[in-house]
Amino acid sequence: MKKLLSNAILLCLVMSSAAYSESESQEFTPQPVTIAGSVTHVLNSEKIDQSFKIDVALPSSYPIGDRKYPVVYVTDGGGNFPIVVGNLRMLSLGFEMPDVIVVGIGYNTSNIPRILAIRTRDLTPTNDEAYTKNARNSPMFPLPADVTPGGADDFVDFIDHKLKPFINTNYRADSDNETLIGYSLGGLFGLHVLFNHTDSFDKYVIGSPSVWWDNTVSFTYEAEYARHNKDLAKKVFMSTGGLEEASGDDNRMVTNMIKMFTRLNSRHYPGLVLDHYVFAGETHMSGMGTAFNRGLRFLFKDEMPTFPGSE
Repeated sequence: MKKLLSNAILLCLVMSSAAYSESESQEFTPQPVTIAGSVTHVLNSEKIDQSFKIDVALPSSYPIGDRKYPVVYVTDGGGNFPIVVGNLRMLSLGFEMPDVIVVGIGYNTSNIPRILAIRTRDLTPTNDEAYTKNARNSPMFPLPADVTPGGADDFVDFIDHKLKPFINTNYRADSDNETLIGYSLGGLFGLHVLFNHTDSFDKYVIGSPSVWWDNTVSFTYEAEYARHNKDLAKKVFMSTGGLEEASGDDNRMVTNMIKMFTRLNSRHYPGLVLDHYVFAGETHMSGMGTAFNRGLRFLFKDEMPTFPGSE
Protein backbone atom coordinates (compact mmCIF):
# COMPACT_ATOMS: atom_id res chain seq x y z
CA MET A 1 0.00 0.00 0.00
CA LYS A 2 2.85 2.40 0.85
CA LYS A 3 4.34 1.83 -2.60
CA LEU A 4 0.99 2.58 -4.29
CA LEU A 5 0.55 5.72 -2.22
CA SER A 6 4.08 6.95 -2.96
CA ASN A 7 3.58 6.38 -6.68
CA ALA A 8 0.25 8.23 -6.65
CA ILE A 9 1.72 11.25 -4.87
CA LEU A 10 4.73 11.27 -7.21
CA LEU A 11 2.39 11.21 -10.22
CA CYS A 12 0.46 14.21 -8.86
CA LEU A 13 3.67 16.15 -8.32
CA VAL A 14 4.95 15.37 -11.81
CA MET A 15 1.65 16.41 -13.40
CA SER A 16 1.60 19.65 -11.42
CA SER A 17 5.18 20.45 -12.36
CA ALA A 18 4.51 19.75 -16.05
CA ALA A 19 1.45 21.95 -16.08
CA TYR A 20 3.37 24.81 -14.46
CA SER A 21 6.33 24.54 -16.85
CA GLU A 22 4.08 24.59 -19.88
CA SER A 23 2.25 27.73 -18.84
CA GLU A 24 4.82 29.76 -16.92
CA SER A 25 6.16 31.52 -19.99
CA GLN A 26 2.78 32.16 -21.60
CA GLU A 27 0.62 35.22 -21.13
CA PHE A 28 -2.89 34.45 -19.95
CA THR A 29 -5.99 36.15 -18.62
CA PRO A 30 -6.61 35.34 -14.94
CA GLN A 31 -9.65 33.13 -14.44
CA PRO A 32 -11.69 32.39 -11.32
CA VAL A 33 -10.48 29.41 -9.32
CA THR A 34 -12.88 26.48 -9.44
CA ILE A 35 -12.79 23.04 -7.87
CA ALA A 36 -12.02 20.49 -10.57
CA GLY A 37 -14.71 17.88 -11.09
CA SER A 38 -17.43 19.99 -9.49
CA VAL A 39 -20.54 21.74 -10.80
CA THR A 40 -23.10 24.14 -9.36
CA HIS A 41 -26.90 24.02 -9.47
CA VAL A 42 -29.47 26.44 -8.10
CA LEU A 43 -32.57 24.99 -6.43
CA ASN A 44 -35.47 27.00 -5.07
CA SER A 45 -37.56 26.29 -2.01
CA GLU A 46 -40.99 27.82 -2.33
CA LYS A 47 -41.75 26.98 1.29
CA ILE A 48 -38.73 28.87 2.61
CA ASP A 49 -38.79 31.41 -0.25
CA GLN A 50 -35.06 30.86 -0.72
CA SER A 51 -32.75 29.88 -3.57
CA PHE A 52 -29.94 27.51 -2.63
CA LYS A 53 -26.56 27.13 -4.33
CA ILE A 54 -25.90 23.41 -4.60
CA ASP A 55 -22.31 22.40 -5.33
CA VAL A 56 -21.66 18.81 -6.39
CA ALA A 57 -18.20 17.20 -6.54
CA LEU A 58 -17.78 13.84 -8.21
CA PRO A 59 -14.94 11.40 -7.53
CA SER A 60 -12.35 10.74 -10.22
CA SER A 61 -13.68 7.19 -10.66
CA TYR A 62 -17.21 8.40 -11.48
CA PRO A 63 -16.89 8.15 -15.31
CA ILE A 64 -15.76 4.52 -14.98
CA GLY A 65 -18.54 1.96 -14.68
CA ASP A 66 -22.06 2.43 -13.41
CA ARG A 67 -21.85 1.87 -9.67
CA LYS A 68 -23.62 4.12 -7.19
CA TYR A 69 -21.71 6.24 -4.68
CA PRO A 70 -22.32 7.25 -1.07
CA VAL A 71 -23.36 10.89 -0.77
CA VAL A 72 -21.97 13.35 1.79
CA TYR A 73 -24.22 16.39 2.29
CA VAL A 74 -22.46 19.43 3.73
CA THR A 75 -24.25 22.35 5.38
CA ASP A 76 -22.74 25.84 5.13
CA GLY A 77 -21.63 24.75 1.69
CA GLY A 78 -20.14 28.11 0.73
CA GLY A 79 -17.35 27.68 3.27
CA ASN A 80 -17.33 23.97 4.10
CA PHE A 81 -17.72 22.40 0.64
CA PRO A 82 -14.15 23.24 -0.54
CA ILE A 83 -12.69 22.04 2.76
CA VAL A 84 -14.52 18.71 2.66
CA VAL A 85 -13.80 18.08 -1.04
CA GLY A 86 -10.09 18.84 -0.69
CA ASN A 87 -9.75 16.70 2.41
CA LEU A 88 -11.74 13.80 0.99
CA ARG A 89 -9.69 13.68 -2.18
CA MET A 90 -6.46 13.43 -0.21
CA LEU A 91 -7.95 10.77 2.07
CA SER A 92 -9.11 8.82 -0.97
CA LEU A 93 -5.64 9.11 -2.48
CA GLY A 94 -4.23 7.63 0.70
CA PHE A 95 -6.77 4.77 0.73
CA GLU A 96 -8.36 6.17 3.90
CA MET A 97 -11.77 6.92 2.37
CA PRO A 98 -13.89 5.36 -0.36
CA ASP A 99 -14.95 7.52 -3.29
CA VAL A 100 -18.07 9.55 -2.52
CA ILE A 101 -20.22 12.28 -4.03
CA VAL A 102 -20.05 15.53 -2.04
CA VAL A 103 -23.01 17.92 -2.06
CA GLY A 104 -22.56 21.39 -0.59
CA ILE A 105 -25.72 23.22 0.50
CA GLY A 106 -25.12 26.96 0.35
CA TYR A 107 -26.89 30.15 -0.65
CA ASN A 108 -27.20 31.81 -4.02
CA THR A 109 -25.70 35.09 -2.82
CA SER A 110 -22.25 36.48 -2.00
CA ASN A 111 -23.62 38.86 0.66
CA ILE A 112 -21.85 37.62 3.81
CA PRO A 113 -24.14 39.34 6.38
CA ARG A 114 -27.15 37.90 4.56
CA ILE A 115 -25.64 34.41 4.53
CA LEU A 116 -24.92 34.62 8.28
CA ALA A 117 -28.52 35.64 8.91
CA ILE A 118 -30.29 33.02 6.82
CA ARG A 119 -28.03 30.18 7.98
CA THR A 120 -29.14 31.06 11.51
CA ARG A 121 -32.74 30.70 10.34
CA ASP A 122 -32.18 27.37 8.57
CA LEU A 123 -29.90 25.62 11.05
CA THR A 124 -31.76 26.33 14.30
CA PRO A 125 -34.69 24.22 15.55
CA THR A 126 -36.38 26.96 17.62
CA ASN A 127 -36.49 30.71 18.01
CA ASP A 128 -34.16 31.34 20.95
CA GLU A 129 -35.74 34.62 21.98
CA ALA A 130 -32.80 35.78 24.09
CA TYR A 131 -30.38 35.12 21.24
CA THR A 132 -32.69 36.78 18.70
CA LYS A 133 -33.05 39.91 20.82
CA ASN A 134 -29.29 40.27 21.15
CA ALA A 135 -28.69 39.44 17.50
CA ARG A 136 -31.12 42.13 16.34
CA ASN A 137 -28.94 44.69 18.14
CA SER A 138 -25.55 43.29 17.12
CA PRO A 139 -23.21 46.12 16.08
CA MET A 140 -21.41 44.00 13.49
CA PHE A 141 -23.96 41.70 11.80
CA PRO A 142 -27.43 42.57 13.14
CA LEU A 143 -30.10 39.97 12.46
CA PRO A 144 -32.52 41.63 10.00
CA ALA A 145 -36.19 41.94 10.82
CA ASP A 146 -37.26 39.59 8.00
CA VAL A 147 -35.22 36.67 9.38
CA THR A 148 -36.35 34.67 12.40
CA PRO A 149 -34.49 31.64 13.80
CA GLY A 150 -36.22 28.29 14.09
CA GLY A 151 -36.47 27.16 10.47
CA ALA A 152 -34.67 23.81 10.76
CA ASP A 153 -37.77 21.72 10.02
CA ASP A 154 -38.42 23.60 6.77
CA PHE A 155 -34.74 23.20 5.86
CA VAL A 156 -34.95 19.43 6.42
CA ASP A 157 -38.07 19.38 4.26
CA PHE A 158 -36.14 21.08 1.44
CA ILE A 159 -33.27 18.60 1.75
CA ASP A 160 -35.46 15.50 1.91
CA HIS A 161 -38.10 16.37 -0.65
CA LYS A 162 -36.31 18.56 -3.17
CA LEU A 163 -32.53 18.29 -2.91
CA LYS A 164 -32.18 14.54 -2.42
CA PRO A 165 -34.61 13.65 -5.26
CA PHE A 166 -32.66 16.02 -7.52
CA ILE A 167 -29.32 14.41 -6.62
CA ASN A 168 -30.70 10.87 -6.88
CA THR A 169 -32.21 11.60 -10.31
CA ASN A 170 -29.20 13.32 -11.85
CA TYR A 171 -26.32 11.40 -10.28
CA ARG A 172 -25.53 7.78 -9.44
CA ALA A 173 -26.19 8.34 -5.76
CA ASP A 174 -26.67 5.58 -3.21
CA SER A 175 -29.75 6.74 -1.33
CA ASP A 176 -29.08 4.08 1.31
CA ASN A 177 -25.74 5.62 2.25
CA GLU A 178 -26.20 9.31 3.04
CA THR A 179 -24.07 11.36 5.44
CA LEU A 180 -24.79 14.78 6.95
CA ILE A 181 -21.95 17.11 7.96
CA GLY A 182 -22.71 20.08 10.19
CA TYR A 183 -20.45 22.40 12.14
CA SER A 184 -21.33 24.88 14.91
CA LEU A 185 -24.98 25.80 14.23
CA GLY A 186 -24.70 23.09 11.56
CA GLY A 187 -23.81 20.66 14.35
CA LEU A 188 -26.91 21.81 16.24
CA PHE A 189 -28.87 21.12 13.06
CA GLY A 190 -27.31 17.65 12.83
CA LEU A 191 -28.52 16.82 16.35
CA HIS A 192 -31.99 18.10 15.50
CA VAL A 193 -32.14 15.86 12.42
CA LEU A 194 -30.78 12.88 14.37
CA PHE A 195 -33.51 13.06 17.01
CA ASN A 196 -36.46 14.52 15.11
CA HIS A 197 -35.98 13.40 11.48
CA THR A 198 -34.15 10.20 12.25
CA ASP A 199 -34.75 8.49 8.92
CA SER A 200 -33.25 11.34 6.91
CA PHE A 201 -29.56 10.33 7.13
CA ASP A 202 -27.51 7.25 7.90
CA LYS A 203 -24.32 8.89 9.19
CA TYR A 204 -23.49 12.16 10.95
CA VAL A 205 -20.42 14.32 11.47
CA ILE A 206 -21.45 16.74 14.22
CA GLY A 207 -18.64 19.23 14.73
CA SER A 208 -18.61 21.69 17.65
CA PRO A 209 -22.41 21.62 17.97
CA SER A 210 -24.10 24.70 19.46
CA VAL A 211 -25.82 22.65 22.15
CA TRP A 212 -26.23 25.86 24.19
CA TRP A 213 -28.99 27.02 21.82
CA ASP A 214 -32.33 27.85 23.49
CA ASN A 215 -31.42 26.60 26.96
CA THR A 216 -29.85 23.41 25.55
CA VAL A 217 -33.04 22.29 23.82
CA SER A 218 -31.07 19.48 22.14
CA PHE A 219 -30.99 17.58 25.43
CA THR A 220 -34.78 17.77 25.54
CA TYR A 221 -34.96 16.30 22.04
CA GLU A 222 -32.54 13.53 23.01
CA ALA A 223 -34.58 12.61 26.10
CA GLU A 224 -37.81 12.65 24.12
CA TYR A 225 -36.34 10.35 21.48
CA ALA A 226 -35.12 7.93 24.17
CA ARG A 227 -38.59 7.77 25.74
CA HIS A 228 -40.15 6.50 22.54
CA ASN A 229 -37.39 4.46 20.90
CA LYS A 230 -35.32 1.41 21.76
CA ASP A 231 -32.70 1.84 19.04
CA LEU A 232 -30.86 4.50 17.06
CA ALA A 233 -29.26 2.63 14.18
CA LYS A 234 -26.88 5.36 13.01
CA LYS A 235 -23.17 6.13 12.84
CA VAL A 236 -22.38 9.37 14.66
CA PHE A 237 -19.14 11.26 15.26
CA MET A 238 -19.07 14.35 17.50
CA SER A 239 -16.18 16.65 18.31
CA THR A 240 -15.05 20.02 19.64
CA GLY A 241 -11.78 21.89 19.80
CA GLY A 242 -10.06 21.72 23.16
CA LEU A 243 -9.87 25.52 23.35
CA GLU A 244 -13.61 26.06 22.84
CA GLU A 245 -14.68 25.84 26.46
CA ALA A 246 -15.73 29.23 27.85
CA SER A 247 -15.38 29.05 31.61
CA GLY A 248 -18.53 30.22 33.37
CA ASP A 249 -20.33 30.71 30.06
CA ASP A 250 -23.47 28.84 29.04
CA ASN A 251 -21.83 28.08 25.69
CA ARG A 252 -19.56 25.44 27.28
CA MET A 253 -18.92 23.79 23.93
CA VAL A 254 -16.67 20.99 25.21
CA THR A 255 -18.76 20.16 28.27
CA ASN A 256 -22.02 20.08 26.31
CA MET A 257 -20.61 17.88 23.55
CA ILE A 258 -19.19 15.38 26.05
CA LYS A 259 -22.46 15.40 27.97
CA MET A 260 -24.40 14.64 24.77
CA PHE A 261 -22.00 11.81 23.91
CA THR A 262 -22.29 10.39 27.45
CA ARG A 263 -26.09 10.47 27.32
CA LEU A 264 -26.22 8.73 23.96
CA ASN A 265 -23.67 6.17 25.05
CA SER A 266 -25.65 5.42 28.21
CA ARG A 267 -28.74 4.47 26.17
CA HIS A 268 -26.98 1.34 24.89
CA TYR A 269 -28.78 1.48 21.56
CA PRO A 270 -27.81 -1.77 19.80
CA GLY A 271 -27.51 -0.18 16.35
CA LEU A 272 -25.70 3.03 17.31
CA VAL A 273 -22.04 3.34 16.32
CA LEU A 274 -20.75 6.35 18.22
CA ASP A 275 -17.45 8.16 18.78
CA HIS A 276 -16.32 11.57 19.96
CA TYR A 277 -13.11 13.54 20.22
CA VAL A 278 -11.78 16.74 21.77
CA PHE A 279 -8.99 18.14 19.60
CA ALA A 280 -6.33 19.56 21.89
CA GLY A 281 -5.10 23.00 20.91
CA GLU A 282 -7.88 23.65 18.38
CA THR A 283 -10.31 26.56 18.48
CA HIS A 284 -13.85 26.78 17.14
CA MET A 285 -12.53 27.97 13.79
CA SER A 286 -9.38 25.88 13.48
CA GLY A 287 -11.16 22.65 14.39
CA MET A 288 -13.28 22.47 11.21
CA GLY A 289 -11.01 20.53 8.89
CA THR A 290 -9.85 18.29 11.73
CA ALA A 291 -13.43 17.42 12.64
CA PHE A 292 -14.35 16.65 9.03
CA ASN A 293 -11.29 14.43 8.48
CA ARG A 294 -11.53 12.48 11.71
CA GLY A 295 -15.30 12.15 11.46
CA LEU A 296 -15.42 10.89 7.88
CA ARG A 297 -12.61 8.42 8.47
CA PHE A 298 -14.54 7.02 11.43
CA LEU A 299 -17.85 6.79 9.58
CA PHE A 300 -16.41 5.10 6.49
CA LYS A 301 -13.62 3.00 8.02
CA ASP A 302 -15.40 -0.27 7.20
CA GLU A 303 -16.28 0.66 3.62
CA MET A 304 -12.88 0.92 1.98
CA PRO A 305 -12.57 -1.22 -1.15
CA THR A 306 -9.58 -3.54 -1.40
CA PHE A 307 -7.23 -3.65 -4.39
CA PRO A 308 -4.66 -6.23 -5.41
CA GLY A 309 -1.27 -5.21 -4.00
CA SER A 310 -2.70 -2.65 -1.57
CA GLU A 311 -2.08 -4.73 1.53
